[in-house]
Amino acid sequence: MNTLNRVAVSIGLLAIMALLLAFMLSPPSFFDAAQALVAYGRIYLLVNQNRAIPAAGGLFLLCALWLGLVLFLRAPDKVVIQRVGRGQAELEVKTVEQAVARRLDGLETLRHLKLRVTGYEAGVIVHLVYDLRDAFNVPQAVADINAVIREEVEGRLGVHLLDIQHKVGGAPYPGSNKAQRIVSSTETLQLATGENAPDPQDIARQLEEKLLDLDEVRDARAVVKRYPEGVYVHLGLVFGPDAKVPAAVARSDKLVREEIEGRLKLKVLDIRSASQIEA
Repeated sequence: MNTLNRVAVSIGLLAIMALLLAFMLSPPSFFDAAQALVAYGRIYLLVNQNRAIPAAGGLFLLCALWLGLVLFLRAPDKVVIQRVGRGQAELEVKTVEQAVARRLDGLETLRHLKLRVTGYEAGVIVHLVYDLRDAFNVPQAVADINAVIREEVEGRLGVHLLDIQHKVGGAPYPGSNKAQRIVSSTETLQLATGENAPDPQDIARQLEEKLLDLDEVRDARAVVKRYPEGVYVHLGLVFGPDAKVPAAVARSDKLVREEIEGRLKLKVLDIRSASQIEA
């Protein structure tokens, strides 16, 4: 908003300078025409004052309403610091933005970060646009970013954090430039030991049993699709009412990878999870 104000003021000053220069360089005939136009306007207002006065009043009210909306909707440049005892202390929104950017620069999972902090009377909202270096565990990465921002804004700066809005980009598989169509195969997969891999339904049933052993999981459904390159896993999870969903999804993904890649020695191409909270 400060940048917008400076641009508007600069444009206004340039316009005033241009008008003054044009006024100084105008020929005498210009002033005669201007005087005649002013006299014509006065006569027109006297003749049509019944319509001119209400129109002028309406225009003035519209301008006042527009100015009031601009001042009301304008985001504040400073926010109130919490927990300072008696009195009131304020912190510039730009300082909050710089502090959050400095903390996020230390995270190795982020690249191409664009950060914006919007101030309100009750606190701030942090807007993030970024790519992840490794997007295999997006919920856990987002949860880590939220924890870092909350610790910096509320813990160190003492400013109330209203919300964190993410726009996450990045390819799900690092190094994959072109999408390739994978055709499902019905051939039996071979394990590293030379034995045949279990049937996809058997793998799904084993995964469901393992997932139900997790404390926060109330119900689990797994679908495993087999391809020559490996397997795709689709999970439907129901968590308890007190579960922390991002961390619970991350633990479920870790369990699936340990079971398939660790025990069965098969490559997991992707894990898609759909979760809900138990009513």
